Amino acid sequence: MGNILNNNRHNIKLNINYDEYWDFFLNKDSYGSYVFDGSKLYDKCLISYIDTSIGECTVVDDWLYSTTSYKWESGTSIGQTLYNVGYTGVDNGLIRFRKDRISNAEFIKLFSESDFTFEKDDYRLKLHAISGNTMKYEYPLRIENGSARCNGGFYQGVFKTECDKYQILPSSLYNDIWDFEFVLKREEFERESDKMLNDAHPNNKGIFFFIGTRAENKWSMLYDESLTSADTMDTGDVFDYDGMDCDQLSPSRFTNVDWYDKLEYWRVRPIDNYVDYIYYPQSMYNTEEYFDDYAFDGEFEKPIIINNRKYAKELKDCCSCTKETEYIITTQLRCCCSKCRHINKVVGIRNKSYCPSCLFGSDYLADVDDMPYDIDYVQPEIDISMFEYQTAKDGIPLNKYRRYTSIFTDNKFLLFHKRKDGFNVFNWVEDTVVEYRMLKNNFKGNLFLYMNKTKTGYTVFNIDELYEKNAEKYDIYEDLYNNALAFRITDKGEIGYRYLSVDCEISGDNKIKIYEGYSKENIIKDKQWHVVHIKAYGGINTMYFKFYVDGRLKYITAEMPLLNLRELREEKEKQELVPFNISLGGGSQGLCDVILPNYMMTYSKVFPIEEYFGGTFIGYIKIFRWYNCTMELMNIRNNYNYEIKKIKTYYK
Repeated sequence: MGNILNNNRHNIKLNINYDEYWDFFLNKDSYGSYVFDGSKLYDKCLISYIDTSIGECTVVDDWLYSTTSYKWESGTSIGQTLYNVGYTGVDNGLIRFRKDRISNAEFIKLFSESDFTFEKDDYRLKLHAISGNTMKYEYPLRIENGSARCNGGFYQGVFKTECDKYQILPSSLYNDIWDFEFVLKREEFERESDKMLNDAHPNNKGIFFFIGTRAENKWSMLYDESLTSADTMDTGDVFDYDGMDCDQLSPSRFTNVDWYDKLEYWRVRPIDNYVDYIYYPQSMYNTEEYFDDYAFDGEFEKPIIINNRKYAKELKDCCSCTKETEYIITTQLRCCCSKCRHINKVVGIRNKSYCPSCLFGSDYLADVDDMPYDIDYVQPEIDISMFEYQTAKDGIPLNKYRRYTSIFTDNKFLLFHKRKDGFNVFNWVEDTVVEYRMLKNNFKGNLFLYMNKTKTGYTVFNIDELYEKNAEKYDIYEDLYNNALAFRITDKGEIGYRYLSVDCEISGDNKIKIYEGYSKENIIKDKQWHVVHIKAYGGINTMYFKFYVDGRLKYITAEMPLLNLRELREEKEKQELVPFNISLGGGSQGLCDVILPNYMMTYSKVFPIEEYFGGTFIGYIKIFRWYNCTMELMNIRNNYNYEIKKIKTYYK
């Protein structure tokens, strides 16, 4: 038998693998040049490094940055500003607001005018803390003792927009090897919220890393009427007469409300004008009596403006009072008890109200001077019934699926023609370049079969109808296949993976197949620091993983279809910061916190990213590293020794 190495100083080790199948593996790890004693970090081919104990890696509790010391040599960062990021950034907390305390005018400004800039030559991976703008879930997360304390929250960010403008990490595993390294500790904390993502999807608990598209195409909800029907919405009781459950606000794309049966629930129906949407409870409107013994004729007045300066003192007293107190003020106000459990009775003339202190941060109040951090306020609603939401650059409507492509040309044979918008020898300017935009063709049929002499056959005069009909067809699932991967630790201490792929044998649109596998139990101990190293091996069409824990190989997976990170089949401006995502400390929200132009709705339909990856790790995460070359066993063990020495010193 020939030597595996260039010499035979070391014996070949033969071991039986008991993981997903029985097989034999020849360990070909090099025993040549390596650092083993843990005196320093092995950093060859290290392209991204986050350490939450380093000051440059954290910004309060809100952001994690990779260090500037390491970057991917093939990365690109020429400087890019995304002008439509508000359309998607409101979903995962990149842009924060509270939907129960913002007017539609302020929301529209955030939604349509927000931008985000990647500075030139900035190659840092930036992950921001997830925030539940919809208030459906809460995400407790903070930096504590040099580590990220994940108790339902996690960090999320993007590493690529366009390969020629911004890409700081590799996106193709084709014939490549990626090495991921984590330092973490699994630990069950005392609950900080009763609205956790893990409660909704307990089988997703323990996901500590995710890469892929963070959500489906949110705009498909506007393309498909079946996704905006009442049976896909939360339509639970809203008023409990002692207050309001903020998690059950009315849930339609464009909705109004029919009141009946003594206001016990909302009935949802689609309408064209949602300016009449009842965003706030009845008590906030300037009506003479509170519900008037439940007799209601359907007419509301607009919420009146609170004069912030004039009533600052009264509001402060109200929302921080510890005993029942009577206030004589001239406007209708509301106070919200902790964590938005319910809305107390109105505070106003003739009213006495006990008002517990509110627990909302000042970051949700914009341009309000001299107001305490816990004050709620309402601004007048504006008529948005005629609003047409479009992308900033090209004016592409958000509510239609029509993908465009463009070419740039100075070809005079194309540009010189007899139409009134054509160029000619009199108006042509040398070096002019013209952009032609055209609808992308989604039609895959054979035109020869459609153009026939039957009475239903197409001709040259109407064959374009086929392109038009197919131009707006959209399959939400096609974007997901081989585009979502997570690593997970179970409550039993198993470590493994979950991967979303496709099974072409399944009929219908949803052909999702989940690949999933785990090591033996108790590989990850409770309340104990571990160094987890995961090697991803990519081939031509397949991939597999090796899981090392504390420098020891613990689990090898079977092969599965190759990861294919990619954009959504949607206009770039309508999916900014959605594909090419990384999550640390959790998976992804998917569309469970989606926010569309009517920001008060709540969808109840569960889409695949939420269903399979909507979960979080409970415990501490301290280190994340990405290596762009294979690390040998002795290098992996070196890093384990290096980290354990640091941890014993840091946490002694």
